Amino acid sequence: ANHQGTSTAAPGWFLGAPMTRFMAYLTGLSYAIIESRGAHDKLGVDTNAIIYQGQFYRFITGTLTFHTTGELIMGMLVFINFSRRFEREMGTRK
Repeated sequence: ANHQGTSTAAPGWFLGAPMTRFMAYLTGLSYAIIESRGAHDKLGVDTNAIIYQGQFYRFITGTLTFHTTGELIMGMLVFINFSRRFEREMGTRK
């Protein structure tokens, strides 16, 4: 039997979830930049810097940055899994 034009391959991870793909690539790129510059200490939560120097941005950047490659991998697996499902059901494809 000739099965031309039919595909049995599973759909891609980002099929129907363009914002998830964008956020995943942006997260990976930002991790690479932060890691190459050694900027984790400048972005992490430091209560002395927050209280005495007024660096309130550390509340946000400290929770959004991954400090190790293992954190990046596990965090991205969880993020991609949940956000692509959410985006497919509620998001950009509707």
